[in-house]
Amino acid sequence: MIAGDTPFIGASLENNGITARIGNTGHIHPGGLMTVAYNGQKATGKAFYQPVPFWASDDVNVLYPKFHLTENIALFLCPLFWEAGRPYAFENKWGREIMKDGTISLPAGEDGQPDWRVIDSWMMGIRSTARTHLDLLGRFI
Repeated sequence: MIAGDTPFIGASLENNGITARIGNTGHIHPGGLMTVAYNGQKATGKAFYQPVPFWASDDVNVLYPKFHLTENIALFLCPLFWEAGRPYAFENKWGREIMKDGTISLPAGEDGQPDWRVIDSWMMGIRSTARTHLDLLGRFI
């Protein structure tokens, strides 16, 4: 690793998965993706949205969606991955092939496909409410 500013995403359950900042220029993933740790004690299944370009360790799956992933959608999905990864641990890795065979239930439209617009809108409302509550709390601190 070369010292720098690019987030290095490892099998961590803290700091958005960032375990270091590096200056390496190869194997950089673009921002706007999700990462899911499939290895590591207590970190298996921890998912995070990565808003900026990053490097991922070998213990992390980088998810390239087949749909338009917004930050709101990613924030909705993260705890679902956390829950889906609970049965797995350091000795029982939640690797890519096992993940591909799994399912996560999502709100769906009449066609049975995930309704990403509804998910995005719902999370936008949740985040707006949280910001309002934090702003109100800030007035009393």
